[in-house]
Amino acid sequence: MNVLYRGYPNKVDPTASGYDQTILGASNASVSKSGALYIVKPGSGSSAFLTVSGKNTATGKTVQLKKVEYRVSNLPDPVLYWGSAKSGAKAAKSSRLLVAKYPPEIPLKAEFTILKWTCFAPGLKGAPPTGPGGNIGSAGPLINAVQPGAGLSFNATVRGPDGIARQIGGSWSI
Repeated sequence: MNVLYRGYPNKVDPTASGYDQTILGASNASVSKSGALYIVKPGSGSSAFLTVSGKNTATGKTVQLKKVEYRVSNLPDPVLYWGSAKSGAKAAKSSRLLVAKYPPEIPLKAEFTILKWTCFAPGLKGAPPTGPGGNIGSAGPLINAVQPGAGLSFNATVRGPDGIARQIGGSWSI
């Protein structure tokens, strides 16, 4: 599947076999060289084209070898983790850290920042605990009051490298 993610440094390693120089061009994307790779940042449209050309430096001749259309998408939403426990798993009551990241099966290296969160539990009386960042220490009294086997959930606003604020949620058993 040919996908480029908006607001993300997509790494591309083109090859122009038989030529001593490879050139990568793009439409609806910017291209920059970073070591042996190219970094492609797509524009605002729904697709972009990458063009691989080969150059013979002895003759100065450049030949376009391949032009491929890529779908442009926003980054997928991350998954919420309470400590090391992924949403849907059993969490440790002692953990006071909430993290938004991709699970191992998603090979993207993107950092997400938790802007704010809200904690919910069955039978909660009064306003739910809230807080900024990934430290959920202010939800400690509620977390400690939840009986073993019961559930707890968090809703969080997170921001990724693409600058988009996303609402994500997660639920854990205690």
